[in-house]
Amino acid sequence: LQAQNIIDKSADEIKLFNATQAVNSGDYVKAINLYKEVLANRPKDAVIIFHIGNCYYNMKEFDKAKIQFESSKEINDKATGDLRLLLGRCYQLNGKLDDALIEFAAAKKNNGTNVSKLKEIDYYFSQCQTAKSLMANPKPITIKNAGATINSNLDDKRPTLTADMKTIVF
Repeated sequence: LQAQNIIDKSADEIKLFNATQAVNSGDYVKAINLYKEVLANRPKDAVIIFHIGNCYYNMKEFDKAKIQFESSKEINDKATGDLRLLLGRCYQLNGKLDDALIEFAAAKKNNGTNVSKLKEIDYYFSQCQTAKSLMANPKPITIKNAGATINSNLDDKRPTLTADMKTIVF
């Protein structure tokens, strides 16, 4: 019986190693599948749940990531240093600015003296505060189609003016 536990544990450790390698190579779907296999043996492991959420986050599937991060937080709100930061980002990206600010404040406490991480958190915190301020005092803006000389039936994105301000480039 004891040998079986050792074998199971090492199999999970191999899967975790392979999942990390998959994340490092950008194969998030493979990583999620491996993490889920390990999670079947450790259903209350907040760190593994966080890693699944992190994969979804990197795949820009923020709703799925948020669900995983919330589950991880429910089990252990300090599972990883990035948990509250990334949960805050999911809230921010979904327009839940008050929830995002709460998570960013908690992330700041969890990251103590990590200067680069604290700067990142402050940056997102500031974005949320600015967004709340702008939303509280909206400006009357009218968007008008500039006509066929400027607009086309294609995605006219990121217009840029030349240095002489005479030509617009899409």
